[in-house]
Amino acid sequence: MLKVPSIGSPKIFLSSLEGISWLLVGWILVRIVELADWDPGMAQLRVLASIGVLAFAAAMSVAARANQQRPHQTLSKLSKYALAMVAVTLFCGHVWTFWRGFHDPKCIDIPKVTRAAGEAIFHGKNPYQSNIDEHAAQESGLRFSGFKYGPLMALTFLPAALLKSDAAVLVINFLLDVLVAILVALLAESIAGSMAGACAGIFFLSLPIVPNELFGPGVTDFAAIVPLLLSFFLLSPGGRGWVAGLSVSVKLLPAGLLLPVLFRLKGAGAEKGTVFRFLAGFFFGVVPMIGFYLWDPTSFVDNIFVFNMQRGADSTGWIASVPAPSQGAAKICFLVIFTMTSAVFLLQRVSPFRRILAALTVMILFLVVMPVNHRNYQLWWIPFFSIVLGVNTARLWPRRGLF
Repeated sequence: MLKVPSIGSPKIFLSSLEGISWLLVGWILVRIVELADWDPGMAQLRVLASIGVLAFAAAMSVAARANQQRPHQTLSKLSKYALAMVAVTLFCGHVWTFWRGFHDPKCIDIPKVTRAAGEAIFHGKNPYQSNIDEHAAQESGLRFSGFKYGPLMALTFLPAALLKSDAAVLVINFLLDVLVAILVALLAESIAGSMAGACAGIFFLSLPIVPNELFGPGVTDFAAIVPLLLSFFLLSPGGRGWVAGLSVSVKLLPAGLLLPVLFRLKGAGAEKGTVFRFLAGFFFGVVPMIGFYLWDPTSFVDNIFVFNMQRGADSTGWIASVPAPSQGAAKICFLVIFTMTSAVFLLQRVSPFRRILAALTVMILFLVVMPVNHRNYQLWWIPFFSIVLGVNTARLWPRRGLF
């Protein structure tokens, strides 16, 4: 028979509230980041909330450090059923948001340009030469009217391009949403047990920003996040390099920022020949990018690199509203932190959890110093924050809690 804890016990109830409160604080911070969007003056609030996310993740990690060596939190059958019901209920919210979007798609330019790129490739044309991004052409000139993402992004959404359907984009996004949720839970479970996996998965599913972005405007960022998450399961340097290359071939960022985090010279899987095997795997992953670069180097470089380097600021980025010396100081701080982090993670043996925490840190700090910080960019780091929060919650969860 299942043993049901006495939830009437004040100690058990209060200790469980303590564990739940950590998830609630993380949820509130992410919600602030989501709501602080295009309105004038809200960029500063988003920056503060983003820094708050990092500070909260770091504080939890320090507090949980003493509990890393204790046995993983095990769940009773009743607890598993209860948490599964919570996860299914939250997932129903994703399904409902998807269903509403599917019947009345309101996709923005990102998925529409991606569909156009897929059509161009299917008909043997170069999407970086094609005049498919009218918004960018009006904003920056005709030379920037091509596709802005990697060729694998277009191929991921090729079914939607062939069907000429925004609804099909949302179907693909739904599949990516499911994949990311599963990978988040499995990664957290592999680090700190089933309690961590349950907390990470439930936290991820509870965030409104995920279904709102995937099934409202139809942003496509999760296509690049799936291979990044897969890389943390792989011990083989060649395998990590390959999936990192695939993510770059989908979208240059955020994978381009995280290569030092994935490329480890010491620790598990870092045997002789690591450098060659990682680079060989990475080369095979970016073959699609190389192919389109060789097809037309000028249009490829203009749309993938030059456009983003000269892109002007908008109201989502705070850095353009501060004096030039402050802008320079912020960017120098990011470069210093990025360089130091890269050196440590390249040369030292670092656990998968710390690599995930480093990935979260690098992505958030990069967005803080960017001239634009659109809402869909937050989808880069939210899966990693969910893992960090789930693992730390499991390590800090009181032993006499409800679960």
